[in-house]
Amino acid sequence: MNCWHCGTELIWGGDHDTEDNEEYDIVTNLSCPNCHSAVDVYHPSEKLIKEYKKHEKNKKISNWTNIPLLNVFDELVMAKIIWW
Repeated sequence: MNCWHCGTELIWGGDHDTEDNEEYDIVTNLSCPNCHSAVDVYHPSEKLIKEYKKHEKNKKISNWTNIPLLNVFDELVMAKIIWW
């Protein structure tokens, strides 16, 4: 994964279990050796994945907004990225 600010490949710092968080079960921390940005990537819990899939199944798309988009909810791995 590359840094959004400078494009340099990020360095993996480690994976950790989240505590007291029902939505995300693992957090991965990454850092940029060039501009020193830090990134936390949160992996969703099974409960959150099921909720997203249920939401997508029930969602209705009108004709005028039917534009091809990446459907991230069909993927098993989703990420919540926080930039520091």
